[in-house]
Amino acid sequence: MNKFGYHGQVLHVDLTNRAFKAESMGAEWYRAYAGGALMGGYFLLRDTKKGVDAFSQENPLVFASGVIAGYDAPALAQFSVITRSPALGEMAMAQCEGEFGRFLKASGYDAVVFRGKAEKPTGLLIEDGVPRFVEAGWVWGNSALESANLFARAYGLRREAIVSVGQAGENRVYFAGIVSGAGNQASRMGVGAVMGSKNLKSFMLRGGSRPKAYDPEKLIGISAAFSGAALERALYASPSTSQASDSRSIMERILDQYRSECACPSCPFGCVHHIGSKEAPLAATSVNRWRAKSLARDPNPDIWLQANALCNSYGLDPADTRQALRFAFECAEARLVEADVEGFTMGDYASVLPLITLIAERRGIGGVFADGALGAAEYIGGEAVSIAKRIINRGEPQAAAVREDTAFALDALSLCPYASYSRDLGPEYVREILFAITGWETTVDDFNRWRMRRERLRALFALREN
Repeated sequence: MNKFGYHGQVLHVDLTNRAFKAESMGAEWYRAYAGGALMGGYFLLRDTKKGVDAFSQENPLVFASGVIAGYDAPALAQFSVITRSPALGEMAMAQCEGEFGRFLKASGYDAVVFRGKAEKPTGLLIEDGVPRFVEAGWVWGNSALESANLFARAYGLRREAIVSVGQAGENRVYFAGIVSGAGNQASRMGVGAVMGSKNLKSFMLRGGSRPKAYDPEKLIGISAAFSGAALERALYASPSTSQASDSRSIMERILDQYRSECACPSCPFGCVHHIGSKEAPLAATSVNRWRAKSLARDPNPDIWLQANALCNSYGLDPADTRQALRFAFECAEARLVEADVEGFTMGDYASVLPLITLIAERRGIGGVFADGALGAAEYIGGEAVSIAKRIINRGEPQAAAVREDTAFALDALSLCPYASYSRDLGPEYVREILFAITGWETTVDDFNRWRMRRERLRALFALREN
């Protein structure tokens, strides 16, 4: 039977015993678990017992592609990472954009499931579908981006084909992410802390080929039509001319630090800005447009740009890091922690930079905030708990807050949330893309089933774990 959109194989990696096992999955399974998050959720529920600790050897770490992810069309340069979250104990489903999703699609496997714990720092390289372990002790302690550069030079790889943890993941910071060599990050719910707990420094890919698409010519046509229509509109365009003007003026506040922008493969939107701060000799940091707008509104954008660069380097979720920093400042203001300690000075925004380093290294007061706002609040006690809850409930608007008519596709099929801001990414586009890649005829009912299955996987896991 022809397979379109998937390889039909899942690779299981036993880090403890340094062993590999391929598992064949049937066509019905792919139809039921079409998205990367769905695939990972399936294995997390199937292969764990109640009470599995996030940092235990039994907790799997799943990198998954999905049936349409990784092909040449807008919104498809994605991959998913699924595990049990150390911060919340929930099923973590993190998504990441960028070119690594295309390399994963060509790896020969639709998902790679890591279990166990390596005896010493280790990397995994899959080359033309053949996996092998590589020694990683010589890069342990380096930043995520520098680790990608080192491995790329050592093995002749493209850095975009490498994902790594930085010092935050190595030290099990509860909001550590997994960073690609291009600077994109699977940042939510502490997936990097789980990767670091397994002594897995990097996951690298080379060669291989993507599964055949059902109708390659149709796929090219859909991609071209989408890109042509989307480029006729500005990404920030709105019915209100004043709103569009406001967006431009906000961005102008950091344009003097702007270096370039880039788009994911086959996508017309340059969502990622490369921005370098004049105040510190840091490498250019990558921020998506929505994050850049948030930074530009801040009264101290230079400091937060440097902070974002540190987050990318150490492998910290920028949103949760900012939340932890706000919590730290409010606790200092309430005299729940010392206001002047180890470079952290109340009222001095520049002091967030050394505090980020302390958090990533779990050193001194940083070790307290490395467990996130709630974890730190439990340690500090008293009024800290109510402060943490207030900050978390206030939160920050995430780019994944999307138009309702495309939410099903984003959540269930691992489509890029940023591309959802285009008026052209709607149900018809998703149906056409699915048909061109897989040959499946789909309806809104199929999308609803995938959406509900994703919600039920997380709900079943939460119910099982009480």
